[in-house]
Amino acid sequence: MSMKKILYTIVTLLFPSLCCAQIFSSDDWNDQKTMIMGKWSQLYYELNVGINVAPDTYNSCGDFVYFSVGYGKPNTKNAWRKFLPDSQQSAPGSKDEMLERTDDSTSGLHAGTIGLGWQHFFNHVIGFHLQAGWGFIADFGSGSSSSSTTDASSDGETKKTFIYNTVPVQAGLDINLWNNLNLQVGATYMWKEIPIITIGLGATF
Repeated sequence: MSMKKILYTIVTLLFPSLCCAQIFSSDDWNDQKTMIMGKWSQLYYELNVGINVAPDTYNSCGDFVYFSVGYGKPNTKNAWRKFLPDSQQSAPGSKDEMLERTDDSTSGLHAGTIGLGWQHFFNHVIGFHLQAGWGFIADFGSGSSSSSTTDASSDGETKKTFIYNTVPVQAGLDINLWNNLNLQVGATYMWKEIPIITIGLGATF
């Protein structure tokens, strides 16, 4: 088969998909009033649920206000490492002892977030989102049995459940393809850490 025929076959197969993508669509959002989105980053696994607050206000623009909830598992190997308190850092000793103590000290840590966001589409294809909320790290562990006497006497019975509070802020680009499929690429920022890439996949209906 010649190169011309191969290219023709590829174009023929891709053309329906390109049409469905509605790259220059002027469709309105009247029939799409709900948004559900799943997001991932090194910080959180998130679920967003929102509604179109003004489906009839603009011809081709869409505005979704959404509620976000997320969960994360902090450890010293992911983006949470800069948010861990000094007590969760490895103590002096051999390399194996340091790794063991680090694993023990972070095994009971869990992170969560709740927030509100706004997703705006300029047309039926491209838009952006902004999100802010409250994030925390909670220690549900019973404490490490390998803690030193000094640590035990200082923490002991006064161990705090919440060890870190923060305000994650998120922003990114949204692309709506195949009429209902919504893709997001953005970043989540928290104090002490550079922005973390955040990817989302969802649907509007």
